[in-house]
Amino acid sequence: MRKCFLMTAFWVFLWGNCSVSFAARAGNVVCFPDRKAFLAKCEKSRVDARGLFEYDDQAYGIVVDLDQQCAGISYGLTDNACVDLRVGEAKVDIYGPESPDDPGIRFGWGSFWGIGIRSKINLDRGFLFGVGFQYNRYHPGVAYRSGMEFESEPWEWHLSFDVNKEIKGGLGLYAGIRYSDIKIPYSHPSHFGTRKGGFEAEDNVGIFAGVEANLGKKMTCFVEGHLFDEKAVAFGVGYSF
Repeated sequence: MRKCFLMTAFWVFLWGNCSVSFAARAGNVVCFPDRKAFLAKCEKSRVDARGLFEYDDQAYGIVVDLDQQCAGISYGLTDNACVDLRVGEAKVDIYGPESPDDPGIRFGWGSFWGIGIRSKINLDRGFLFGVGFQYNRYHPGVAYRSGMEFESEPWEWHLSFDVNKEIKGGLGLYAGIRYSDIKIPYSHPSHFGTRKGGFEAEDNVGIFAGVEANLGKKMTCFVEGHLFDEKAVAFGVGYSF
């Protein structure tokens, strides 16, 4: 009951301070498999209105919404290192917030995959230090704007560092910093042939913090908040086997 109360309270705090947006986990110690063991995960996430810069037209004030739903699996290489794999579907919507009636560039649902590697180091007094790298590649459907067909294969990555503190009752608190980027190249036909351009993140450095709860020997769940590079919340559950 105490675990459920703390997790719910932290979720309500994040909801009130981080807007209505969801993103992939950045914490490195959470959902960490044992050595030579697997940990299965199921995730559904949404990044809401992350700021973009259009490098072709030198334009600011553009944002992206990114929806994902996927299954993932992690494998423990050693007691302190693991690899991650995620596969699923995603869609990407790009628009200018100053023009709410603008249809933007809205790509349909398509596939995506992600890979990552994480490591943790045991410190004194129940503290753990984590570092991780994650890369995601998207293959969304085509988008239509002004009678033109847009194609894109976005990709994103982040490098993160965090400290985790184990406390009583199977709970863990963690916080960290990350550097992230997203690239959304596009192409579409024009009167002068195929035109190419693209978008990239306006802000790259952010912080995150979260809570993890062990629900028995094999199951764990977490909730996590992001600030600065994106205002977001992540949550998920994992099962070891």
